[in-house]
Amino acid sequence: LHVVIVLESSGAVSGVPECCDSVVAQIRELCRFAAIPSRLSVITRSAMSIDQQRICDPEQSAVIGLLKVAALEHPELQIRQIDIAGEFDSESVVEVLLAETQEDVIAIHQGGFLVPRLHRFMPQPRQFAFDARKSVLITGGFGGLGLRLGEWLADNGCRHLVLAGRNPPPQAALDLAGRLHARGVTVRLEIADVSCRESVAALI
Repeated sequence: LHVVIVLESSGAVSGVPECCDSVVAQIRELCRFAAIPSRLSVITRSAMSIDQQRICDPEQSAVIGLLKVAALEHPELQIRQIDIAGEFDSESVVEVLLAETQEDVIAIHQGGFLVPRLHRFMPQPRQFAFDARKSVLITGGFGGLGLRLGEWLADNGCRHLVLAGRNPPPQAALDLAGRLHARGVTVRLEIADVSCRESVAALI
């Protein structure tokens, strides 16, 4: 049983929930036939970024993460995502649908096929400079990553830091504030919930 879903899109962020709900409903329906060997292919349009110039469709891009999770939870469905980057090419789509391949993510672009691969990224050294007159707010600032980021900002010229978290600051945050204060950096430790409009308004 090979089920093919062709996603339509309005191109708007507001359509993301409806688009994802539609895919989830199809997956749940297919799971009812667990005894039957099945494959699910989902065809999207401009859901993937294959170069820096191409703008992704927000509605269909959201489906990428959904399908990755569904593939992990339901390996028996053999979920495959086929993304069309550009004009619809029916011959290429049919070729991918019939192909015996282990690739589960395939992009069709200009008559060719692209698959995701990891490659080593070698970043170029960059110099950062922050305006010493301005403050930098770090939400989630009491965790390990937030504290490390705060220290890095101070090392690169930031002189006014605001670390915010939902709970009272732990000893590690107090220790960092003390070390940075000795270096002339102003550090405010604020309790705030960024999911609450009133809390954010009071913080800012």
